[in-house]
Amino acid sequence: LQLRESELWSGVYPTTDQKDENSAAYEKQEQTSSLLFLETSAQAQVETSNKLSRLSECRLWDTQKQFYKDQGIRAWSSGAIPFGVSSSSFLAAAYARIAVDFLLSNADRVRSSFTENGSPNCFVWEAASGSCKFLHSFMLHFTELVEADDEFERRGLVPLVVATDLSEQVLSSRRQMTCFRPFIERGQLDFALFDTHEFIHGNCSNSKPKKTLELVHACRQWNVGSDGPVALIGNYFLDSLRADIFTVAIQQDNPTRNGSSPSGGSLSETIMIQAALLDKDTSSIDDMDICLQPIENPSAHAVYEDPRLNATLVQVLDQFRSRVGACSPSPAEPVSSTGLVLFPVEAFEFLLTLFDRVGEAEVFPVAILAGDARFSFRDAISSAFITTKSTKDGTTEHVSLELPQLSPHPDCFCLPVDFEIFKLFIEHLDCSDTISASSELVSAPASDTFDVFFATIKTRKTAHGQDKDVANSLTSSFKHQFSRFTPGDCDLLWGMMSFDDGARCFSTDTLLALLAQTGWDFDLFVVLKWELLNRLRQQEDGLETECYQQLLVEAGIKSWQTFYHMEQQSETDITTRGIQLQLARWFYQVEAFDSVLEVLKPWRDEAHIDFKSSDDAGVFYLLGLTSLRMEEYWTSLSFFRLCARLAPTKLKYQRQVARTLVALQTLRSASNSSNESDGARSS
Repeated sequence: LQLRESELWSGVYPTTDQKDENSAAYEKQEQTSSLLFLETSAQAQVETSNKLSRLSECRLWDTQKQFYKDQGIRAWSSGAIPFGVSSSSFLAAAYARIAVDFLLSNADRVRSSFTENGSPNCFVWEAASGSCKFLHSFMLHFTELVEADDEFERRGLVPLVVATDLSEQVLSSRRQMTCFRPFIERGQLDFALFDTHEFIHGNCSNSKPKKTLELVHACRQWNVGSDGPVALIGNYFLDSLRADIFTVAIQQDNPTRNGSSPSGGSLSETIMIQAALLDKDTSSIDDMDICLQPIENPSAHAVYEDPRLNATLVQVLDQFRSRVGACSPSPAEPVSSTGLVLFPVEAFEFLLTLFDRVGEAEVFPVAILAGDARFSFRDAISSAFITTKSTKDGTTEHVSLELPQLSPHPDCFCLPVDFEIFKLFIEHLDCSDTISASSELVSAPASDTFDVFFATIKTRKTAHGQDKDVANSLTSSFKHQFSRFTPGDCDLLWGMMSFDDGARCFSTDTLLALLAQTGWDFDLFVVLKWELLNRLRQQEDGLETECYQQLLVEAGIKSWQTFYHMEQQSETDITTRGIQLQLARWFYQVEAFDSVLEVLKPWRDEAHIDFKSSDDAGVFYLLGLTSLRMEEYWTSLSFFRLCARLAPTKLKYQRQVARTLVALQTLRSASNSSNESDGARSS
């Protein structure tokens, strides 16, 4: 493998010894140069240009969109699409704090609303809500922060969270869920169908203008960016938007060809740029056949019509030119002699649409919070991304590029995101006289699964210095949220605790602190709850034990609030019942009996419905035990009798019925004796 890699890249960056070989050998090597640049003849370019297109123009993206529309919530509930790291309560709490800071910092630009049930004048928009697990946790944290901050009421701010998705099934099913209904009824949450292409270009078939969304519950049109400030949230959203790919390599010219001797002159270097092309009708990942075609310098011949997109692409390529000492200052980080540029065309078009002026409408500030898998054009292209086909005589016939996909499903094509390119895009916007923009990126050193990007974009209404002060304070807020803990750390922590009983290695205070740090994430609590209970059992009775018991109860209640299940179907109900029954048993052990009843409320409310499964006997048995501990004897008797009816062969249910009847008889006898003694005294 090492030999193959050496041969593969010998033409891209030859060693010093190779440069000093005789000119004939060097000429021979240059003819085969790099595998990246084999098909550069004029004939090859004509053939490819007639039948191929850039990646962003193929049908892979249409297949992906149709997958999400067809699957609906099953895309996530079936496990086909992962969502763990991007839906933690920790991430939701951090985003909620940043969104609140952003909305308050732009309160002066908003027309205040002091009337009861006033129209929303500031917004949080989650693009591609998907499983809505993140949305559930976000609503809990965001509404709590808004209600606790008097500034929202004092300044007449009425925030609305808008959850959007491609799938109508996702939106309709979420609107019916009991965990979202209170937010909807209070006017804090609404839903809307969202297609990025329609948002950018509009929809002629239904006369829907661009840059608008139809709010389902409010039954009105939302003019995004024109009705108030918007904090945009998109976790694993940008990777699903159309993108182009370019390969870049530093080519070393033959010294003899330039008129200098091999020993007397330095080797000159040029930047070679190629676009990744494939058949425009390619609709399946299995059918992808990427070819590379050289393109002219984008600074001289624009690749994109929008000059802002083209300028950003040129900025990326300038990072390579600065490496060879062309005209740019040295980059902050080193750039390899090859690079793969994942250029997010549709993402940039979407952001430009978001804050571009439509007619005379005002453009309000926009904040962007996006999380995605990491990629960098600064990394050298691995030989793993290059495939070749050979003819019978052994010569290379065709070079193809393997893409660094994130695709979790064959019909769900997506790419990682290079957030440094987004930073260059934001920097270019900030150079404008009319726009103030800034950005920041947080990466977890131990994981490339999920980086978080933050940007603010606004029109310059105030002095430039004031805009920068506000932007700097928001950036500080963003960095503070992830200064000691990141979403990747949260994911790693859950994994560490899940395997090999990792929780036993930490003190009780540390475990509770980690739960608080993660925003009382229920998934982590499930892993820790029995270890925390064991610590309680090991303590001796006393005031300290009572305090610890109360801390456990509070931790359980807060974590239970972040519990979320995606759909109520038979196969899911089994899993949900198991989770809730285990949690209720835990609450029973810490003597939080009211919480037991709350967790098992769906079964408690349906106890007298005729049709029930024998699998529910364990749930009703725990309800009976809880009612017994709360001295609600008749209620407990009804639950125990129900258990005996559902599982007549289990003797423990029958014995419990008998014990409860004895307890009731004892109580009745004691009550009668008390009444008789009271009567004797009164007579």
